[in-house]
Amino acid sequence: MTADSAPTEAEAVRRGCDRVAVSSFTFQAPGFYQRHGYVETGRMLGIPDGHEDVHMFKRLTALPA
Repeated sequence: MTADSAPTEAEAVRRGCDRVAVSSFTFQAPGFYQRHGYVETGRMLGIPDGHEDVHMFKRLTALPA
């Protein structure tokens, strides 16, 4: 993912995707994803070597009314 996730997400919507799920280790970029609207859904503790694998989710389109 680049510094601006909008082009990637727009392409995903163009291809029919309505949500994105990602994971990022605590020493990588979970803050980046959270700043771009991703919500943490869980963590795997101790993977790798005492760090955590953070799982996140973002809905790309509005829910139907």
